[in-house]
Amino acid sequence: MQLSFKSFFYAAAAAAAIVNASTIGSDSVDGPEAIPAGTICTGTQLGGTCTTLSVLSVPSACLTLPSGFSGSISSMSLNPGFACTFYITEKCGGAGGWVVVRPTGIAEFLNTDYNDSLTCYICLGENDVLPSTHPASTHSYSLAD
Repeated sequence: MQLSFKSFFYAAAAAAAIVNASTIGSDSVDGPEAIPAGTICTGTQLGGTCTTLSVLSVPSACLTLPSGFSGSISSMSLNPGFACTFYITEKCGGAGGWVVVRPTGIAEFLNTDYNDSLTCYICLGENDVLPSTHPASTHSYSLAD
């Protein structure tokens, strides 16, 4: 199915209405208002350099991974109550690949297409229903040890 420019424009406008455009691909979250959603690491089994993955609200906007971690994550764990979608393409674009991680242990990416490839993320509450426009509404992966 091929979209006309007009159809594409309306689809893009609808997507922009769902997510605040000023926060798409914004820098990762720091400060006292940050809610810790989990831990991301450059090595396997939560090794290498690690940092806290944070959001400002649940559901969160699309956030860029912290400096030094974009394209460098090999493992992570999420805190109870969170389910996050991580994207290979910037600004949470689903076309390049994405993976949903739930708080079920350590997610390992070493032998997957996601190793050292993830750039940004969106987090929801663990029991939130994904909108039908979200790529994970029809595909969900739980990577755990």
